[in-house]
Amino acid sequence: MLNDSASQFSLFERLYSQNKSNMFINKTKMLAYWSQSIEKKVIEHGIDTPIYVGLQRLSEFNDIACQYQKIADTAPVWILGEADQTKPVHNPMIRFINLEPFTKLTQEWFIVVNHPCYRRALVARQITSPKARGSRQFEGVITSDPNAIQFAYESIEEYVNSYKHLA
Repeated sequence: MLNDSASQFSLFERLYSQNKSNMFINKTKMLAYWSQSIEKKVIEHGIDTPIYVGLQRLSEFNDIACQYQKIADTAPVWILGEADQTKPVHNPMIRFINLEPFTKLTQEWFIVVNHPCYRRALVARQITSPKARGSRQFEGVITSDPNAIQFAYESIEEYVNSYKHLA
Protein backbone atom coordinates (compact mmCIF):
# COMPACT_ATOMS: atom_id res chain seq x y z
CA MET A 1 0.00 0.00 0.00
CA LEU A 2 1.33 3.42 -0.93
CA ASN A 3 1.55 6.24 1.54
CA ASP A 4 -0.61 9.35 1.01
CA SER A 5 2.13 11.43 -0.61
CA ALA A 6 2.92 8.69 -3.14
CA SER A 7 -0.76 8.22 -4.05
CA GLN A 8 -1.15 12.00 -4.49
CA PHE A 9 1.96 12.39 -6.68
CA SER A 10 1.16 14.03 -10.02
CA LEU A 11 3.83 14.56 -12.66
CA PHE A 12 1.39 16.78 -14.57
CA GLU A 13 0.86 19.10 -11.60
CA ARG A 14 4.60 19.37 -10.98
CA LEU A 15 5.45 20.15 -14.60
CA TYR A 16 2.44 22.43 -15.10
CA SER A 17 3.51 24.55 -12.13
CA GLN A 18 6.85 25.15 -13.91
CA ASN A 19 5.61 25.36 -17.50
CA LYS A 20 2.20 27.03 -17.83
CA SER A 21 2.91 28.55 -21.26
CA ASN A 22 3.19 25.23 -23.16
CA MET A 23 -0.29 23.91 -22.34
CA PHE A 24 -2.55 22.04 -24.74
CA ILE A 25 -5.93 20.31 -24.65
CA ASN A 26 -6.28 17.36 -27.00
CA LYS A 27 -7.70 13.90 -27.54
CA THR A 28 -6.13 10.47 -27.20
CA LYS A 29 -5.31 10.21 -30.91
CA MET A 30 -3.04 13.27 -30.80
CA LEU A 31 -1.28 12.12 -27.64
CA ALA A 32 -0.66 8.74 -29.28
CA TYR A 33 0.83 10.52 -32.32
CA TRP A 34 3.13 12.66 -30.15
CA SER A 35 4.15 9.62 -28.09
CA GLN A 36 5.01 7.64 -31.23
CA SER A 37 7.05 10.57 -32.50
CA ILE A 38 9.06 10.62 -29.27
CA GLU A 39 9.48 6.83 -29.30
CA LYS A 40 10.80 6.94 -32.89
CA LYS A 41 13.38 9.58 -31.94
CA VAL A 42 14.50 7.50 -28.95
CA ILE A 43 15.06 4.52 -31.25
CA GLU A 44 16.79 6.64 -33.95
CA HIS A 45 19.21 8.16 -31.43
CA GLY A 46 19.85 4.92 -29.55
CA ILE A 47 19.06 6.65 -26.25
CA ASP A 48 20.63 4.77 -23.33
CA THR A 49 19.22 6.62 -20.31
CA PRO A 50 16.05 5.47 -18.52
CA ILE A 51 12.77 6.31 -20.23
CA TYR A 52 9.70 6.90 -18.04
CA VAL A 53 6.24 6.15 -19.44
CA GLY A 54 2.83 6.56 -17.82
CA LEU A 55 -0.02 4.69 -19.50
CA GLN A 56 -2.88 5.03 -17.01
CA ARG A 57 -3.54 1.26 -17.27
CA LEU A 58 -0.86 -1.36 -17.86
CA SER A 59 -3.12 -3.20 -20.33
CA GLU A 60 -2.46 -0.31 -22.73
CA PHE A 61 1.14 -1.54 -22.98
CA ASN A 62 0.04 -4.50 -25.11
CA ASP A 63 -0.56 -2.17 -28.08
CA ILE A 64 2.92 -0.65 -27.93
CA ALA A 65 5.00 -3.58 -26.64
CA CYS A 66 6.92 -4.03 -29.93
CA GLN A 67 7.99 -0.39 -29.97
CA TYR A 68 9.22 -0.58 -26.39
CA GLN A 69 11.07 -3.84 -27.02
CA LYS A 70 13.11 -1.85 -29.58
CA ILE A 71 13.66 1.00 -27.13
CA ALA A 72 14.75 -1.50 -24.47
CA ASP A 73 17.57 -2.67 -26.76
CA THR A 74 19.51 0.38 -25.53
CA ALA A 75 17.57 1.96 -22.64
CA PRO A 76 15.87 0.81 -19.47
CA VAL A 77 12.14 1.56 -19.63
CA TRP A 78 9.87 2.17 -16.65
CA ILE A 79 6.15 1.70 -17.39
CA LEU A 80 3.73 3.03 -14.77
CA GLY A 81 0.02 2.31 -14.71
CA GLU A 82 -2.89 0.72 -12.94
CA ALA A 83 -2.42 -3.05 -12.88
CA ASP A 84 -5.70 -3.93 -14.59
CA GLN A 85 -4.05 -6.63 -16.69
CA THR A 86 -0.94 -7.09 -18.72
CA LYS A 87 0.93 -9.83 -20.46
CA PRO A 88 4.36 -10.32 -18.96
CA VAL A 89 7.23 -9.06 -21.05
CA HIS A 90 10.35 -11.14 -20.83
CA ASN A 91 12.79 -8.28 -21.06
CA PRO A 92 14.78 -7.24 -17.99
CA MET A 93 15.11 -3.72 -19.47
CA ILE A 94 11.33 -3.15 -19.23
CA ARG A 95 10.05 -2.73 -15.69
CA PHE A 96 6.48 -2.18 -14.57
CA ILE A 97 5.21 -0.21 -11.60
CA ASN A 98 1.70 -1.28 -10.67
CA LEU A 99 -0.20 1.76 -9.47
CA GLU A 100 -3.19 1.46 -7.20
CA PRO A 101 -6.52 2.55 -8.71
CA PHE A 102 -7.41 6.19 -8.22
CA THR A 103 -3.89 7.44 -7.58
CA LYS A 104 -3.26 10.65 -9.49
CA LEU A 105 -0.79 9.00 -11.87
CA THR A 106 -3.52 6.64 -13.13
CA GLN A 107 -5.15 9.70 -14.71
CA GLU A 108 -1.95 10.76 -16.48
CA TRP A 109 -0.26 9.91 -19.76
CA PHE A 110 3.43 10.71 -20.08
CA ILE A 111 6.74 9.94 -21.67
CA VAL A 112 9.88 11.63 -20.38
CA VAL A 113 13.26 11.38 -22.11
CA ASN A 114 16.33 13.23 -20.83
CA HIS A 115 19.47 12.54 -22.85
CA PRO A 116 22.10 15.01 -24.11
CA CYS A 117 21.20 14.32 -27.76
CA TYR A 118 17.41 14.24 -27.28
CA ARG A 119 15.20 15.75 -24.57
CA ARG A 120 11.44 15.64 -24.67
CA ALA A 121 8.53 15.40 -22.27
CA LEU A 122 4.87 14.83 -22.98
CA VAL A 123 2.90 14.99 -19.74
CA ALA A 124 -0.90 15.10 -19.72
CA ARG A 125 -3.82 14.59 -17.36
CA GLN A 126 -7.20 13.23 -18.42
CA ILE A 127 -9.92 15.84 -18.05
CA THR A 128 -12.88 13.69 -19.12
CA SER A 129 -14.53 11.10 -16.88
CA PRO A 130 -12.18 8.29 -15.79
CA LYS A 131 -14.64 5.83 -17.35
CA ALA A 132 -14.40 7.46 -20.79
CA ARG A 133 -12.49 5.31 -23.27
CA GLY A 134 -12.49 6.37 -26.94
CA SER A 135 -13.50 9.95 -26.21
CA ARG A 136 -10.85 10.70 -23.60
CA GLN A 137 -9.54 14.26 -23.58
CA PHE A 138 -6.38 15.55 -21.90
CA GLU A 139 -4.75 18.78 -20.84
CA GLY A 140 -1.01 18.73 -20.85
CA VAL A 141 2.42 20.01 -21.63
CA ILE A 142 4.81 18.98 -24.40
CA THR A 143 8.26 20.48 -24.17
CA SER A 144 11.90 20.28 -25.18
CA ASP A 145 12.98 22.93 -22.67
CA PRO A 146 16.05 21.45 -20.90
CA ASN A 147 15.10 22.89 -17.50
CA ALA A 148 11.52 21.61 -17.69
CA ILE A 149 12.73 18.21 -18.89
CA GLN A 150 15.28 17.97 -16.08
CA PHE A 151 12.61 18.90 -13.54
CA ALA A 152 10.11 16.34 -14.89
CA TYR A 153 12.78 13.65 -15.18
CA GLU A 154 14.07 14.14 -11.65
CA SER A 155 10.51 14.23 -10.29
CA ILE A 156 9.44 10.93 -11.86
CA GLU A 157 12.82 9.32 -11.14
CA GLU A 158 12.46 10.25 -7.46
CA TYR A 159 8.93 8.83 -7.44
CA VAL A 160 10.06 5.57 -9.06
CA ASN A 161 12.96 5.24 -6.62
CA SER A 162 10.68 5.84 -3.62
CA TYR A 163 8.13 3.40 -5.02
CA LYS A 164 10.80 0.70 -5.39
CA HIS A 165 11.56 1.10 -1.69
CA LEU A 166 7.87 0.83 -0.73
CA ALA A 167 7.23 -2.28 -2.82
